[in-house]
Amino acid sequence: MKHIVWISSIEMNLGNLADASRFFQFEPKRPERKDGKRPLLILDPQAIKRIGFDLMVFAIKNMQSLLQTVKTLSEADIENAIPRDIEAAAVPAAFAEQLCGWKKNETHAVMYLWIDANRRQKVEEVIESHAELLQTILYRPIRVTEVGELSVAQTIKKAAGIGSSTESIYAKEALERNGIKIQKSDDGSTKVFFAFAPMKTSLLLKSTMWETMDIGGLLKRLDFGHISTARLCGKQPTRGIWIPLEETIDLDNQEEEQPL
Repeated sequence: MKHIVWISSIEMNLGNLADASRFFQFEPKRPERKDGKRPLLILDPQAIKRIGFDLMVFAIKNMQSLLQTVKTLSEADIENAIPRDIEAAAVPAAFAEQLCGWKKNETHAVMYLWIDANRRQKVEEVIESHAELLQTILYRPIRVTEVGELSVAQTIKKAAGIGSSTESIYAKEALERNGIKIQKSDDGSTKVFFAFAPMKTSLLLKSTMWETMDIGGLLKRLDFGHISTARLCGKQPTRGIWIPLEETIDLDNQEEEQPL
């Protein structure tokens, strides 16, 4: 049995992560069996309806005090918790406090456990959308002159001169046609540029969930990236993000399959 507290707003440009951020989920522990029998009694529909009615009456009767309790709990200082999660946990905690007669410190302790469990669940289960977008780009196929169809990561590998160097020029041209550029920095390191607008106008993300999204807003979240401009195919400078080569391909893997 899962209890969901809906949150009224979400952050923009989060793709799949948006759904996980829309609500705060509570899941009670599964009851232990006793003598091979379940201790949890499933009531008939009429009994459940009566309980629902009783809860509604309780909420209406205690509306003012519940609202005040929710307001007070929403301002609580919960360790390592963001205000949004505190506000979401405050609603069921207010009901529980009044129904069970908890003291404020007991309520805060339970809220901390709820928020901490919810945070750990998201860390374990949710792949951040900006990382997923980068992986999608690296796996997308593009056509390279004299070579054929390769993934973006395979093309980056050839453009960087890893493996056969004779196809490097064709690989660089293919990347730039799709809004991607590879270049050596002054310090000798190699970086890859992902241009926001050109990648959108090319067919690179066609028929993917990212086709209509603000990919620039997502890629800016990559903590190893650097926002700047670059020229593609000799055109005017365009805005995008520079990413270290090692974040796009496995430099230790000399096989053709990229990325891992």
